[in-house]
Amino acid sequence: MKSSKFAHGEFFQSLLEDDSSIKTQPQREFLVKCTQGDPDSISKAAREIISRDGPLLGKQNVEFGLALYKYCADERDHADSQARLGKLYLEGIPILSPRRALEYLQRAGEQGHHSSLYNACHIMANGISQDYTELIAQGKAMASEFVDRDLVGSLAYCHAAVTLHENYPELAEDHITKVSLQAMEVLYNTVVMSDLSIREVADAFIFGCTSAKQSLSQDALELWTDAVTSLLRFNETFVETNGSHQDEQLMMTIYRNLKMLVENHGPNLSDLQMYLALDNLNDFLGPLAGLNDTYLEDAAIYAERLAFSSLCMKSYAVSEGEGACFNGAAASAISYYRRQGNDAGAEHVRLLAKEHA
Repeated sequence: MKSSKFAHGEFFQSLLEDDSSIKTQPQREFLVKCTQGDPDSISKAAREIISRDGPLLGKQNVEFGLALYKYCADERDHADSQARLGKLYLEGIPILSPRRALEYLQRAGEQGHHSSLYNACHIMANGISQDYTELIAQGKAMASEFVDRDLVGSLAYCHAAVTLHENYPELAEDHITKVSLQAMEVLYNTVVMSDLSIREVADAFIFGCTSAKQSLSQDALELWTDAVTSLLRFNETFVETNGSHQDEQLMMTIYRNLKMLVENHGPNLSDLQMYLALDNLNDFLGPLAGLNDTYLEDAAIYAERLAFSSLCMKSYAVSEGEGACFNGAAASAISYYRRQGNDAGAEHVRLLAKEHA
């Protein structure tokens, strides 16, 4: 926290000395607190000065109100002022700046300000929207005042907003928890349709749950971490050799870890965590089944499980040539079952897929 000396105290002192504006004892006490630099009182004053003329604080003055908010936010680390500044920057006051809004909302969110956690999630999920792009093109906004989309960061803040009531019930608001849960569902579906890096997938798995009770056990975390570490090493080797070398040993390690994660911890995984585990498991079962038929049974089983997992089922193609999780996974499952000579398994998946369509 910076120096708490209040640079605008003279304004409130002058109002105290002008008894004509003071009607009640509470008004006098309020002004005294403002002269003393009390952030709750100053923030309240800022809100009134920005919004309207008033009998106590005088004419509307947006610039001065912003200065008061910034004193509280920057000098006193006042969460409510940080949250209000964030909202003002999103409204274009004094300028349209999601970047500055996000900075203030993140600071407020670190103190457990519930709506700020949700609003930070919202900004990071949207990035530079089409509306913002048009404003920039028209010269009505500056590109430097915006932030790129960050799905994983958005998941992290949404996760914090969703679980706040479990860890700090005194700070949580029921309606914010409700809209955060709705946002989390949208993010889940967005992640499924997005091309994330390995590191982004790794972090999305950690933040991709809606309850602190779904926190990963040590064993589950170790299985996921080992799988991701092996996945990164595999990818590095693959890139370095221009795809000519696929490390079978690493593929088997990834397969074993993710299979154990799904089988041993599946009931405790969120829909997103289950999708990420199954999706990456399938990415390596396919090549392994191509190298050795002993993997065909698992390839069929886990392709089917992926296809009929809740998030994958929501991602399906409606026209030929359109890629989607459900269509690809179901087709793979049918193919693997047929390669085993398991026509009944293939037909079972085909009929289920037809019903889903």
